[in-house]
Amino acid sequence: VLFTIDDRPYRSDLAIKEADILKARATVGEAKAALADASSQYAHVRDEKDGRFISLEEVEKRRNAETTAKAQLDSATAAVTSAEAAAQAVQTDIERLTVRAPIDGEILQVNVRPGEYAATGALATPLLRMGDMSKLHVRVDIDENDAWRFQSGARATAFLRGNRDMKTELQFVRIEPFVTPKTSLTGSSTERVDTRVLQVIYAFPRNSIPAFVGQQVDVFVEVTSP
Repeated sequence: VLFTIDDRPYRSDLAIKEADILKARATVGEAKAALADASSQYAHVRDEKDGRFISLEEVEKRRNAETTAKAQLDSATAAVTSAEAAAQAVQTDIERLTVRAPIDGEILQVNVRPGEYAATGALATPLLRMGDMSKLHVRVDIDENDAWRFQSGARATAFLRGNRDMKTELQFVRIEPFVTPKTSLTGSSTERVDTRVLQVIYAFPRNSIPAFVGQQVDVFVEVTSP
């Protein structure tokens, strides 16, 4: 769970709906008792034919009473179902107010604070960044002039900038077949486009080198002779 929007009005409404469920269930109990009594009363005179002990009118009356009691039980049972559905609807509204992460991971960056307005739509800077840190990935840019030399699954090694002794073997993940413009990572709002590159995704264990998310590394890819 990342955070929860104020759900107090819905919690109050949920308490009312849950009380309605208890009331409806109590009504079902009363309806069952009434049906049992009506069925018992009718059973005593059900086989009476000649009217010597009880009138046929009374037999019909008791039969109708049993039928009515059955209908009242069905209505009470339906009322329980309706009350439970209403409570579930409120519970769904409460769950919608709780923002949950779609994956298990770590919070990498938070760019919004309590009380700030959270804009909708695509943002230049996301409100929050998170990711699965169990395995890190490297996006390798291969110049379009050298793209023909790359073979899918080629071995590669990453070196940390500033310390060439820290390196790790990379595991090939996939090629993104669409060649995209390369940008010079200057940090400015408008990046200068130099050329086009083929992007290849590699992965490596998090504990293999002390690298951080967003850090640049030097990658050497093994190629065969032309």
